[in-house]
Amino acid sequence: MGSSRPLYGLTRNGPGDTCSEIFEFWLLFQDDSKEFFSHFEVGGDGIKLRLVRARLPRLEIITLEEELLVGLVPTRYSMLIDCIDNGWRYYGNILKIEGSKYDPKIFVSIKGEK
Repeated sequence: MGSSRPLYGLTRNGPGDTCSEIFEFWLLFQDDSKEFFSHFEVGGDGIKLRLVRARLPRLEIITLEEELLVGLVPTRYSMLIDCIDNGWRYYGNILKIEGSKYDPKIFVSIKGEK
């Protein structure tokens, strides 16, 4: 039973499956990206989503100006790879920063543009 419609995670507007949604989430971190933690500000210069095609593709959030890695997008949003393949680009802002360089927590919001 249930819906035949795919559920692609939660967006600010509730469950959604459309590339045009606003997506908000806490970033994941690689050890080498933690050293830049103090460079980021709430609001700041803006961020964008970048798809890195490797053996296992990954989605990264980077700064607009310097293209510094801010963090990794949780795998529950991997459907954004299909959106990017269909011409969507994602831009947004850092909404919240907590923690320290040893345990960084950064909350972001991105929205798709075509």
